[in-house]
Amino acid sequence: MTNRRRIVLLGIVAEVLIWSGFSAGGDWPQWRGPHFTGAADETNLPANWDPNGGVHIGWTVDLPGPGGATPIVWKDRVFVSSAQAGGDKLYALCYDAATGKELWRRDMGRVTTPNKRNEMAAPSPVTDGKLVVFLYGTGAIAGFDLEGEPAWSRNLAVEYSKLQLNWGHSSSPLLYQDRLYVAVLRSLEVGGDLVGTEYAPQSFMSALELETGKTVWRRPRVTPAQQEAREGYGTPIPYEAGGRQEVLLAGADWLTGWNPANGQEVWRLDYNPRRQANWRLVSTPVVGEGLVYLMLPRAGSGLWAVRPGGGGQPPEVAWKFEKYTPDVPCSLLYGGRLYVLDDNRKVMTCLNPATGQQIWQGELGGRDQYFASPLGADGKVYCMDVSGEVVVLKAGATFEVLGRQCMGGKDVRSSIIAAAGGLFIRTNTTLYFVKN
Repeated sequence: MTNRRRIVLLGIVAEVLIWSGFSAGGDWPQWRGPHFTGAADETNLPANWDPNGGVHIGWTVDLPGPGGATPIVWKDRVFVSSAQAGGDKLYALCYDAATGKELWRRDMGRVTTPNKRNEMAAPSPVTDGKLVVFLYGTGAIAGFDLEGEPAWSRNLAVEYSKLQLNWGHSSSPLLYQDRLYVAVLRSLEVGGDLVGTEYAPQSFMSALELETGKTVWRRPRVTPAQQEAREGYGTPIPYEAGGRQEVLLAGADWLTGWNPANGQEVWRLDYNPRRQANWRLVSTPVVGEGLVYLMLPRAGSGLWAVRPGGGGQPPEVAWKFEKYTPDVPCSLLYGGRLYVLDDNRKVMTCLNPATGQQIWQGELGGRDQYFASPLGADGKVYCMDVSGEVVVLKAGATFEVLGRQCMGGKDVRSSIIAAAGGLFIRTNTTLYFVKN
């Protein structure tokens, strides 16, 4: 091959890579990542760094205020939901992934009914690389193109009454098969009166068109759950196995499977037969090995590995893990192992996801509890507590702490994500990009 032909071919390859959106790292398009498991395919990630601007800190940006939402990343862009510190505004933000430069921000309305434990920027955004959708605890939901130009907007609270939960709406939208799936599980009527009917139709599951935001279907989520147990803070997740495609939702005493095409409920499993009134569910299940790993409400209540029903067969519980389970964090399925973080006792347990057999268990140390869910990437497990202390574990057959560093802050709820060649760590004041 002549030098001229070699140069031409290299130029063509470079142009293809540029126009295909080539990135050295992967994307994190929605809550719990590209596989819905809390795991990412990133490599060459640090276990230790200096949070004060030293080694491995690619960039930092000051955020307008707090938010429990995780950042999401698509190629060279980072999208973040945020509240306003000391104010009542909500924002949709976009940053350059390489430099941290703010590319655009959009005003997403105001918080008219403050919640002391939820700043209303708790649901994580989602994107398909063409549109990015932001949802807030106020009910505001809107789609933008990647340049920040509005595509559509709605307010679910205006349409269907307040998304009223004791600690504020936190369920993120699910993007699956070009549709958005939005769940609202709530226990209070407008005005704060407890629902007295046995089956309250005001909780619902819905599917929206991604491009327009229009409702495809909306179905009542009926339940005999009592009082606070009617509430659910988790996010819908997809289930695919044996040719089946379903959208799952856990909360208000039931794990349910839905046909994503028409919203028909396919099966349901009762996880609170005693109707404990305080059993509100926070954690989102994770799917793998043909099973659904369902965290029961309240710390220490247990984890069930559920084999979904369907085809006339009822769901069944394949195995149970009955101690050292969390109230808030989701489980992590990574590298053929299931990691369960007890947020109050600060204990991590590694399980065989097929059988529930314990592989190891270890104490993370520290003084504060965990609201953020663990991340798995590059042979490591990253955990961050509410004070911003990050503990890095070795992912594998033995318990080993690889690193520990404090990012600072308070009431830190956003989970660490891995994308674009590094880690994105969000405290209540700052967004960090950490890389080797």
